[in-house]
Order: sequence, then C-alpha cells, then structure tokens
Amino acid sequence: MAVVPAIQTSGARRRVDPSVPIALVAFSTVLFPWSLSGQTRRTGFGLAHATESAGLIPAMWARLALDAVYCLPALGGLACVAVLLGRAAPSRAFAGLVGAIVSTASIAVLLELGSGLEAGPFVGAVLGVATFAVAVIRPRRVEHLHG
Repeated sequence: MAVVPAIQTSGARRRVDPSVPIALVAFSTVLFPWSLSGQTRRTGFGLAHATESAGLIPAMWARLALDAVYCLPALGGLACVAVLLGRAAPSRAFAGLVGAIVSTASIAVLLELGSGLEAGPFVGAVLGVATFAVAVIRPRRVEHLHG
C-alpha cells in the first residue's frame, strides 16, 4: 500500500494527501489544447462549448461527460477547502470526482471525435484515471518525518 508521509508544522503533524494535488493537475488538463480545427485551438472548456452548440456529439453519455467539465472548478475548490479544514474523506471524494469527470470527458472526446485532437484528451484520460485511483486507495500507514 501507499505510504503517506507526514509533515510537522509548529508541533502538530499533518498528513500530506496526494489526491488533491493530483486532482488539480488532472483538472489543469482541461486547459491544455484539446482540438485543432483549422487554425483554432480549443481547450477542454472550449471544446465542450463548441461541440454542444454544434451538436457534434450525439451520444448522451458523452454530452453529459463534457457538460460535467463545467463543474471542475467548483469540485477542485471544494477539495482544497476540505483539505484546509482537515477533512480527508471529503477531499478524497471531491478529488475522485474530478478524476472521474476528466477521464470520462477525455475518453468521450477520443471516442466521439477522434480526429484533429491535441494532447489534452490523451493526457486527461491518463491523469483522470490516476487521480481517481489515488483518491479511492486509502493509505494504510503514515510515516512521520522529523525535520
């Protein structure tokens, strides 16, 4: 199982949970270029908007996945707030949702559009799955670092 180090801050020990930082990295992939159409590069947000308004993605699950991309800033913010409040379970839950949305939206774009794609959906699929996995796997031990 994963070993999560603890850091010591002013006499109190806090555990460093990797799920939220990796969720923020996964979230950042929607800001990468996802598609290239002519000379227009679109991010994940731009692609979600363009495909919705043009009706390019007929599959309902894929449209829902791309619509869920708009929830990512709120979910990332809630994960950070949960960390600041010391709530590990909600922070992992929000991070897991970020990972699930990023990976599902990325896979939807890869399957439904297929051509003219940039790095965003490929990186998003990998980091989204990794984020979800890190969020659902609970660490067994905590290793304390004394500095």
